[in-house]
Amino acid sequence: MGRRLRDHNIGYSRLIKTTGPPEGTSRTQQSGDAYTEDSVWRNRDQFVIGRAEIVEFLRQKWQRELDYALRKELWAFTDNRIAVRFQYESRDRNGQSWRSYGTEHGILLPVR
Repeated sequence: MGRRLRDHNIGYSRLIKTTGPPEGTSRTQQSGDAYTEDSVWRNRDQFVIGRAEIVEFLRQKWQRELDYALRKELWAFTDNRIAVRFQYESRDRNGQSWRSYGTEHGILLPVR
């Protein structure tokens, strides 16, 4: 997953905290604002390209996944690469609880 950061001086810990539990649509927009117009995400078999698609992806995700809670931890980094371990929990409308774990890899590209 490649990311172009609007502010290339952003700290790794701040990057990790740019997405989190939604507190309404403004939180969705705030999470999307961490990415530039040409950011690319891959979520399983789906590719999400650009800020507008990222915001829409998060909006739909958080409508399905209620009581969403995300925890991220910096795992490793180099000059322009980052790996973050994550755990998130949610429940669906039927009350079924879900928990997922994984690693998110990013390439931090300088702003041009």
